[in-house]
Order: sequence, then structure tokens, then C-alpha cells
Amino acid sequence: MKKGTVSALALITALLSCPVEGSVVPTPRQPGLSLEIEGQILWQARNDAAIPGDTGTRFDMKSLLSSPVPAYRFEAGFLFAERHQLRAVLAPLTLEDRGELTEQVNFQGMVFGAGVTTEGTFKFNSYRATYRYGFLQNDDWSLWAGVTLKVRDAIIRLRQGSIVQEKKNIGIVPLIHGAVAYRLIPSWYAELEFDALAAPQGRAEDVRLGVRRKFSTPGFSVAVGYRILEGGADNKTVYTFSLFHYAFVSAGYEF
Repeated sequence: MKKGTVSALALITALLSCPVEGSVVPTPRQPGLSLEIEGQILWQARNDAAIPGDTGTRFDMKSLLSSPVPAYRFEAGFLFAERHQLRAVLAPLTLEDRGELTEQVNFQGMVFGAGVTTEGTFKFNSYRATYRYGFLQNDDWSLWAGVTLKVRDAIIRLRQGSIVQEKKNIGIVPLIHGAVAYRLIPSWYAELEFDALAAPQGRAEDVRLGVRRKFSTPGFSVAVGYRILEGGADNKTVYTFSLFHYAFVSAGYEF
């Protein structure tokens, strides 16, 4: 087991052994600020690309990029009225490694040979702004729905010696946001949250499923669980589809 995985498991064990008392509602009801940082272990399940999408060679970036790897995410929320919240998310993702292509690849009009040491870079940073409304807020249930604007900062790069080529893409994607929390027992909550949308141009899904524990320290909580990130596009300019699995542990605080 890798060192990063062992450290994450140790942190989860330590956090969940802390004392707790009483019950807390799933979300704040008064205006205020909330912060959360999420530590992650990421695994690749799919990472296919072709540049250009219609004439480039489709190849598997996983042959160049190893996993699991550590990652993180930062979230901030501002509840400006009882049921209205603005959220911001910073979710960087960069994989860099080297390996060998299993076949000759035409990438951005340049040919990269098979069986040659190749450096690969996959970058998919995500910056998001969300407005959401709390349709249901009580001691047991919390239900939110809203819209997210996602800014993607993406790069796919190949390098063989002095031969290097890359495709950059920066764009804005609208997504549908939803979140639900349910109190299992006092101080323990099951949570489901997503940003997702599908269209003829492509699709994007970011889904998080976890369990949160709220502590006697006012406003402090931790969560553990699973996240899936999937999506891509298929057009003349670019073909890229990827699927990532995450194990996470997060710490949050509501002011």
C-alpha cells in the first residue's frame, strides 16, 4: 500500500475517534461562511484522447500516467439568506508521468512513436461558482438545488525527447447542482452531492457520496467517502473522455 494511502487511512481513523455530543442540523440556517478542504487519493479508470478529434490517433493516456496519486479540493460557501447560498470550488487536477505508447500516435499533426519513452501531462483544473436554494431544511433532511458555472483549464501534452506537442483548452460549462443530506443518528449524516450535465457536445459529472460527523466544537465536521469524476467531448477539434475515482476525507467549518 502506498504511503499516501496509509496516511489518509490514519487521518480518517484519528478524526472519527474524536468525542462528539448532541445533534446538529445538516446545514446552517443563519447567514454565515463555511469552508471545507478535501484530501483525496485518485485512481484513473479511463483517460482516452485524440487531437484533432477527427484525424488524430485515439490513444490511452493511462499508459503514460500512473495512479493512485494524491489530490485536493477547496470549497467555500456563503449563506446570505436562510435558504440561499453561494459556493466557490477550487479543484486542481494535474497528472504527469512517463511511459511508452502502445502504438504510433498522430497528435496535433506530429507523430509520436510506439515503444519510446514518452512524457505525458494531463491537466484538468476546475473552478466553479454555484448558486443553490435550500428547498428542505429541518433536523433530519437538507435538500439543495441550483446551477453551477464551471471554468475548465485543461492541457494534454506529449513529449518524446525534443518533440513536444500540446492541446490547451479553457472554457465555461454550465452544470446542474444538487445536494441532499440525511441524519442517520445524532451527529452522523449521509450526503450526496453532484454537478452534472449532458449535451450533444459532451458531458460532465462530478458526484460525491459520503458520511459526515459533526462534533461538539461548534461548526466543525469531518466527512469521508467516494467521489467520481467523469466526462469528455467528441468533436472535430478534440476527442477526450476520462473517468476518475476518488477516496476522500474532508474537514469543514461553519462560521
